[in-house]
Amino acid sequence: MHQIGCVYTVASIKNPAILLDTMSSRMRVTKGHSGNRRSHHALTAPRLSQCSNCNEYHLRHNVCKECGFYKGKQIIAKKTKAETAEVVEA
Repeated sequence: MHQIGCVYTVASIKNPAILLDTMSSRMRVTKGHSGNRRSHHALTAPRLSQCSNCNEYHLRHNVCKECGFYKGKQIIAKKTKAETAEVVEA
């Protein structure tokens, strides 16, 4: 095998497995670098507000799923348990 500097000539390589030994591998990613990259992967809890009508928690800027109120106004007409029981019986 003829060596020119640090590079082997293609004509002189009879066994391609030798070429794998001379290839440089990528730099190792350290624990600190991995940690810095993952610093933005944390999950956050949903921001909840308390309904002014029924005091249940709901997502901000969304209608309350329990009573249908948003900012003190009824947006969705929700049926009570008695009304739903009448519909099921009928």
